[in-house]
Amino acid sequence: MKLSVIVEGHGEEAAVRFLVQRVATELLGLNLWTLPHTMRVNRGTMVKRPEELGRYLQLANDKIEGAGAILLLLDADDDCPAVLGPKLLATVQALRPDLKISVVLANREEVIRDAKGWIKRERGNYSPTVDQASLTTKFDLAMARDRADSSDKSCREVQILLEIHRHDAIE
Repeated sequence: MKLSVIVEGHGEEAAVRFLVQRVATELLGLNLWTLPHTMRVNRGTMVKRPEELGRYLQLANDKIEGAGAILLLLDADDDCPAVLGPKLLATVQALRPDLKISVVLANREEVIRDAKGWIKRERGNYSPTVDQASLTTKFDLAMARDRADSSDKSCREVQILLEIHRHDAIE
């Protein structure tokens, strides 16, 4: 199963590998022999520059040798995920209708901000670049899905892409 994930932050670049592995193992009962390829791309490029985004989609596709799927994972920031998500998905589908691509926007939720503050208080510090990957291996996946729509959407989209690819590999 080949998956390429495009993210916007340094912390997400390392952490998303563990998230995909957990979704595969815990939700699908799969053992991934190959972790997803990750690529960090500036949010502005993903949202405002379709021609450059098309180039990154090609690079992501090259990394999985045209035999897999691509996930774009970025923060919604001040945008409404229900508006920007479908718009960005339509853009990437128009750019590359030949690729299996999903888009997930993480909503700016107070719960997430509170969690970062709690981690800082409990551990004395928190750096997404240093801590996000290790914390991704430890958090309660079911609780995150129950409490944050964007966490649930991330898991569902990863499941869909892995299932599609597994189905294609069987045929």
